[in-house]
Amino acid sequence: MNKRVHLPPDERREQIVRGAMKIFAEKGFDATTNKEIAKVAGISSTGLIYHYFKDKFALLHAVIEMHMGEAPPPDFPEKLMQMSLEEGLREFIRRPLRNMNNPAGVAFTRVLLGEAMRRPEFAKILADAMISRMFTMFVAFLKHHQEQGTIRRDIDPALTAMRFVGSIQSLFVMREVLRIPEAQALDMEVIEKGLIDDFLQGILPE
Repeated sequence: MNKRVHLPPDERREQIVRGAMKIFAEKGFDATTNKEIAKVAGISSTGLIYHYFKDKFALLHAVIEMHMGEAPPPDFPEKLMQMSLEEGLREFIRRPLRNMNNPAGVAFTRVLLGEAMRRPEFAKILADAMISRMFTMFVAFLKHHQEQGTIRRDIDPALTAMRFVGSIQSLFVMREVLRIPEAQALDMEVIEKGLIDDFLQGILPE
């Protein structure tokens, strides 16, 4: 009989979240049972899940937070404002591009996007996480560069931020959902440079 391993609460919680991400990606949210999550997470009781999460949606929220990566450190907004426009754009684009190289993350994102299209509660969880982690800071970053005269003052920062984020999301769909060969063949460095250059300079000749 295997002896139960006692982990610190933070490690046990992470163990459950990682197990849930894996099985959500394979089976979808509704089709996944707590028993399956417990098995994949390597815990002995489904009741332990409720010790850390009040319900399945709270667990989903934790999975999304983990999927998006660690929250920026408290001093990140201040450091962001010290960056050039191009440096800041690179900071915002690197994490989602890294996720495209993570098979488990890609599988989970496919499930999440599909669920968000069908269920408002999924869409809200995803939107809240994205806004708190990235979008609000991105809009503030663009406003700062407007004040500095680095970018045009007549643009709407929120709309401009949505256009940039949308280009990344569209690439993900073409590459990982529709699996368009031309998108799958692109190197990550080429993608990063192309998205930033097109955003900054447009595609019209000088």
